Amino acid sequence: DSGFIETIITSMMAGLDRRRILQNTQTAKEANRRRGRCPSAKITLPQGVDFDLKTGKWCWLEPFASRIREAFKILIAEQPSIRSLAGRLGYPCARTLYNQLRNPIWTGIREYKYRRGEKYPSKNGRQRDRRKVLRAEPLAVKIDIQPLLTQGEFARAQEILANRKNEWISSRAQESRFESTGIIYCGRCGKRMY
Repeated sequence: DSGFIETIITSMMAGLDRRRILQNTQTAKEANRRRGRCPSAKITLPQGVDFDLKTGKWCWLEPFASRIREAFKILIAEQPSIRSLAGRLGYPCARTLYNQLRNPIWTGIREYKYRRGEKYPSKNGRQRDRRKVLRAEPLAVKIDIQPLLTQGEFARAQEILANRKNEWISSRAQESRFESTGIIYCGRCGKRMY
């Protein structure tokens, strides 16, 4: 009986210690975010940005930084599609370029939109990751690095990207004479109707 009670008490203490460790870790990461340091692994940074954990200094990585600078220049001047721009600059995926064009880190500002929340419900007693919770207001921190872009250039690029999305949605919402092209088939011959 005494061993049973001791086991319960020690497991409760271990659980409390684990919660305290997690809380301390998350608090330290949030403090690093607010100080303009990188709170997690370098893999979370966009391609072209690096952070030295020993010195606490940010830097641009070449040739990626030059390539993203060129992407912004071309987007503002010519306004091509993201797919053609990605192909032109050698990006393997257009979505990668789109995500990088939306990231304000190129202006010297690191933005955090999410924070860690509660854990997902576990299945079969296995550990689960914590869900991301949208912050009421994004945390924007100025980092110690020479910006690749001005705020004006970045704002202009965001305006172009936002208008492009609205144009696509509004054009798809309009009625078209060709809505059923390739969908309807002839009842007699079985060929597609155009």
